[in-house]
Amino acid sequence: MQIGLLFERKADYQFLEGDPSDCNSELLSAKEERELIDGLEAAGYRVIPIGDTTALLARLDYWRQHCDLVLNRSVGYRGAERKSFAPAILEAAGIPYIGSTPYVLSLTRNKYHAKLVARDAGLPTPRAALVAPGIETRLDGLPYPAIVKPVAESSSIGIEQGKAVVASPAAARERAELLVRRYAQPALVETFVDGIELEVPILVDPEPRVLGILAVTVNGRLPDGSHYLATEEVYNDGYDYADPPEHIDRAYVADLALRGARALGIRDYGRLDFRVDADGTPWFIEASTHPHIQQLSSFYRLAQRQGLSYPAMLDMLVQSAARRYGV
Repeated sequence: MQIGLLFERKADYQFLEGDPSDCNSELLSAKEERELIDGLEAAGYRVIPIGDTTALLARLDYWRQHCDLVLNRSVGYRGAERKSFAPAILEAAGIPYIGSTPYVLSLTRNKYHAKLVARDAGLPTPRAALVAPGIETRLDGLPYPAIVKPVAESSSIGIEQGKAVVASPAAARERAELLVRRYAQPALVETFVDGIELEVPILVDPEPRVLGILAVTVNGRLPDGSHYLATEEVYNDGYDYADPPEHIDRAYVADLALRGARALGIRDYGRLDFRVDADGTPWFIEASTHPHIQQLSSFYRLAQRQGLSYPAMLDMLVQSAARRYGV
């Protein structure tokens, strides 16, 4: 089987004046690109590196003829909806691909909209408000402290250590308005959950199942409940994983994750993130339909526990889509 790899490189990002230093955080490094290609090849696939959406558009007929499936790792370069561009092109061109649909990528990309869907599906999620130009948003009704972040970024982009969590509505507004200007998108102001951060990878084949649950660690240990993963830690891979503490009800967390995956429409694979407070309540924070699948990822850590190598884990993702398409 021939797998097209659709992605953007950090090295190709063209910084413009005023761009934040972390705005290329989601793009693949040369090491990550090599890791994916080597892993897929070791799983028995012939890999055809496509590159970004410009390269995809330039040779649509070629990719259609030569790729049995495309592993869509494209996150785009600019714009709050940039993650949906690649799958929309693939859909229109009739090229089978691994991952969620354009709509679901856009839905989960918008943390505020994803929270509304998850909340209506019965997932506890912290109270939040959206700050956007031209909209009068009251922030004094939220419990504080609150964390302020761009509404449509991942990899902790825009979440700076010592600045993201604020103690008052005035501070929240000041921080939110700065992020709106800096990242050209609305900002989410969300009650901060003091607690343990969990990642719950999901495989959908054809029904969603939880691969396991891991807690995020820093420097080899569970951080204090006030800690949050900032952009610097994510950019430099300054985190790892461990088993959640015994007091956390893993079955309940897994049930919430499955309920959220179904409500959000995640396809093939994804991940839901929670923070668990001192009372043991797991609060849904966000969902990723394009989660980290490198060797430093909760996906691979859990695959290893099931006796899977990195190539075998990638094969598992490929096969879920292959069965869906009948390839």
